[in-house]
This record gives sequence, C-alpha cells and structure tokens, in this order.
Amino acid sequence: MTNHRAGVRGERGFAIGPILMVITLIAVVGLFMSAGSSTLSASITTDRTAPNLSSQADLIRAKILECWSATQGVATAGYPVGVGVAVGALNCPGDPAGSQNLWTGARPTILPLPPQGFGAWSYSNDASGIRIQIAPVDSAHAANSAIQQAIQKSISRYSSVEGTVDSATQTVTVWIHH
Repeated sequence: MTNHRAGVRGERGFAIGPILMVITLIAVVGLFMSAGSSTLSASITTDRTAPNLSSQADLIRAKILECWSATQGVATAGYPVGVGVAVGALNCPGDPAGSQNLWTGARPTILPLPPQGFGAWSYSNDASGIRIQIAPVDSAHAANSAIQQAIQKSISRYSSVEGTVDSATQTVTVWIHH
C-alpha cells in the first residue's frame, strides 16, 4: 500500500512539470508577438484609414455635386457657400428653406465620422476654388508614420489637380470640379 501511494505522489509531481513548460512556452510566444504588434497595428491603421479617407472624400464630393446638379434652374442654385465651414453644417442653397442641410435636408445621407486621429472635414468655396479638407487632430497624429502612410495611400488615387497633401500639417485637400 505504501508503494501505491508513493507512485501516485510521483505521478502528481511529474504532471506539474509539463504544465509549467507549456505555460512558459505560451509566455515566450506572447512576448515575441507583442514585440511585433506595433508594426502590425501601424499596418492595420494604414489599411483601415486610407480607404476611409478616400470613401469619405468621394461621398462628400458627390453630395456637393448633387446639390449643384439638383438645383440647376433655381435662382439661388449653386454650390454651398462659405470658407472653413464644417461639412456637416453645409447647406444646399437651391433647396427649399428647412430642407437645405446637405445631410438631413432634401436628399438625406449619413455623414460618417472622420477616421480615428483626424478632425472633421471642412469645406471652402472662395477665389481659390471649391474644396474639402481634413487634417490630423494634432501634431502628434500628423507625425505618426501610419497616419502619414494612410494619407499618401488615400491621396494617390487622385490626380495632382484633384487632391493634395500639405507635407507640414498633413492636411488633405480634395478639390471639387464639375
């Protein structure tokens, strides 16, 4: 009976060793994975932000052109007016009173939130032309290499006449032409 108990004790002690070995291996693998996660997260940020910037710019341009097109023949027709106006507050001048907001008015559409790390889109219609712009929320985000890569990737789909980037502030400008 004593031998049987000794055997059981030996088996219990023997099982703890492999369990500790597995836990150690998992910890080492986790350490290596976390060391490479900054590169992975930068890649994910770039891959997610670039298409968001492009699709939002295209949607905003389409809504502004829709305003211009839908109101032709109306005395107050044309493009929204203003300089540095928040895109969410744009009004279509040829639409009926109370239905002029580009996003909630006569032809409602949901304006998506700006990508993470960016401020709101702004609109300007002045002697320089009609354009929309978006910029990182601060200089730390503007200096972030993943955000800079996303900006370059998103702007590369436009010609130099359609889209530009201010290299100092990383402000993206997309021009509206009809």
